[in-house]
Amino acid sequence: MAAWTFSGMQDVTNDSIDIYDMTGHSIVKSYSSATMSSSSFLSLQDINYTHYDRFVCRTREHKRHIQMKRRTVLKDYKEIVNDFNTGTAPITRWARKLGN
Repeated sequence: MAAWTFSGMQDVTNDSIDIYDMTGHSIVKSYSSATMSSSSFLSLQDINYTHYDRFVCRTREHKRHIQMKRRTVLKDYKEIVNDFNTGTAPITRWARKLGN
């Protein structure tokens, strides 16, 4: 049996929570050690959720990923758009209701 090996840790902070308990903003900090010190700090993801559909599924989010080991340079930026309103297959309708 293989032994468990620590590979990393993430600290997630959510804010801008609305009356429907939906998060508007998240910050994800990644660490290489369980101590969560500045020396083990790897990267930061700053995520803004800007739109939800009628099934309360996130349909648009903006994600900034900053690699801290490289002098706080923006590693990548993504705008993610999920469209659950296309397609008529039963699996699409099911996924739309579940938010998948």
